[in-house]
Amino acid sequence: MASPIAAVPRIVRISEVNETLVNWKTLVHVVESHRVKHVQLHGSSKSFCHFEFGDSQGIMVSAVVYDDDISHVDGLLLPFKKYYVSAVEICEIPETTPPGLYRFYWVINSKTVVEEVAEEVGPVLSFYFHLRSFESLHFVADTDEFINVMGLIVHAFLPRDVYMDGTMRHGRDYVIVDHSKCPVLLTLWEDFEAVEGHVIDEAMPTMPVIIAMRVRVLTENYILLSTQPSSVILVAPDVLEARQLDYWCEKNVSDLVRMVFDDKSYANPAILLPPVRDPTLTAISSVASFTRFDRATVWIKGRAEIACPMTRFWHLACPHCYRPYDFSSTLGI
Repeated sequence: MASPIAAVPRIVRISEVNETLVNWKTLVHVVESHRVKHVQLHGSSKSFCHFEFGDSQGIMVSAVVYDDDISHVDGLLLPFKKYYVSAVEICEIPETTPPGLYRFYWVINSKTVVEEVAEEVGPVLSFYFHLRSFESLHFVADTDEFINVMGLIVHAFLPRDVYMDGTMRHGRDYVIVDHSKCPVLLTLWEDFEAVEGHVIDEAMPTMPVIIAMRVRVLTENYILLSTQPSSVILVAPDVLEARQLDYWCEKNVSDLVRMVFDDKSYANPAILLPPVRDPTLTAISSVASFTRFDRATVWIKGRAEIACPMTRFWHLACPHCYRPYDFSSTLGI
């Protein structure tokens, strides 16, 4: 007696996938593919790898794979690639999901089927990234808000080691610029410098496009961007907007070289922090109510006065991190 022929899986969209659906597969774009991470849980070590998928509708879904199942997708689910995915475990997000958002996440296991799709010409990703212009970075400076940016890497400084908060950290600064012609420093720390930094080095002769996701805006050295543990760095992403930025670079390469190497615009406060328009100013008396005492950045206008004529116009600081430091206890001053 012949074995029964398995039914062909029905192709559905991400938005149609739920716990009750059976015999399905869906076409996804890999938007994010994180490195394997290890955590200690109840005295034992647990490994996991996190992914973000999207489809042609712009629907996003998070996926995770644990421990021994990680090898099941080794060499698959690479950034910017397309795959048919089926037989994942569907789990509902515990928190209340806003209307219109997909309310499940997927767990990949040894039964999951992943089939790579051969790409034809054209970008392999729809554009899912909500980007912030370099001209508006100061609005979220020194806050807890993470942002996404896209720019051209026009210069890489030498790696450096910095002593911060009792720990020696390894990082490297890159000058990136977008259509606003406002060069900004982006610092890649630790693993980001070791992994993505190596990819950048190989692509530097072409001034590669970079998408930095979930980075912080800091005001050390005026305005700069910095990675943090959940950041994602995409080098030379194959998306239409990146190709448009490449084309813009070809037409403006001489201006970019002058801005970086002659004018050093990435350290010019007149460019990074230009005077703001009156509608963006906040009255000093209303700063507390505006920020609700949370960390926030506001623009104020006022007159600075020195209360005491004996005020010192200098301070002692660490030559490495520039933080104020009292050397009198160690140098006998």
